[in-house]
Amino acid sequence: MTSLKGMCIGQNAKALSITLDEFAYGSSSNVESDPDLRGKVPLISWVQAGYWLGMDVSQAEAPKYYAHTTSVGPRAFALRIRGSRMTRYTGGKSIPEGSIVIVDPDIPAENGKVGIAPWTKPPRQH
Repeated sequence: MTSLKGMCIGQNAKALSITLDEFAYGSSSNVESDPDLRGKVPLISWVQAGYWLGMDVSQAEAPKYYAHTTSVGPRAFALRIRGSRMTRYTGGKSIPEGSIVIVDPDIPAENGKVGIAPWTKPPRQH
């Protein structure tokens, strides 16, 4: 390549250990394909989540939607984790504050799986 742009492309391809064709057309094992997106769910508030099953979800408004890569039911939604209640510091399943989780209320609770449950009152202090 004789142009400056061509030289940059050639250098980038060389740095990635791929050919110019692979760099230009993405036909390399170094290039990952896009995730298999299955749909999107609305990001709702924790207050909305408390009423979600009684709402007409087709009419629900959400300012933001999140794409997902798994099959979920039509009433699924996304929540942003608040606080550290789902964070584990000693190993095991952990969902840090600020994480977005996809919730499917049509999947039954299962022992050992992560779930979301309403917390109607704080625990008693001893």
